[in-house]
Amino acid sequence: MADKKKDTLNQAQPPPGDSWMDEARAVNTEHQKMLDWLKTVKFRKTLVGGVREEDVWRKLEELNRLYEGALVAERAAAEARFHDYADSAESELKKYKQAVKTIKAHYDELAVKNQKMEEQLKKLQAAREHEPERNQTGECIEDCKGV
Repeated sequence: MADKKKDTLNQAQPPPGDSWMDEARAVNTEHQKMLDWLKTVKFRKTLVGGVREEDVWRKLEELNRLYEGALVAERAAAEARFHDYADSAESELKKYKQAVKTIKAHYDELAVKNQKMEEQLKKLQAAREHEPERNQTGECIEDCKGV
């Protein structure tokens, strides 16, 4: 009878050999905790063979707590990355808005200069129409009455 009771306390372990856990690499500390737990988890055997249902449920609850911890950590990391990106994007946006203001001010300045130059050109063209034609030495060729 003592041997049977002793058998109920034996712990079931996964079979040795290649398994996905041997090749698994943790992506963060929470994931590493899960992998370590999965590598060390043991279930109590029953008299007939198999494992105790209560023990399985208890282990599943423990695994669920590990997953919840990993999920919280991943959410926090993702939120931090989002805020970093948002701050960076906000900074870039301010920089580009300032560049647009500078370019617009320069454009406006050039537009004013262009307008003034167009007015000067019109005045010169109007004066040229009334000016008599001259040769290279400056002598009047035609319509030089009194000039």
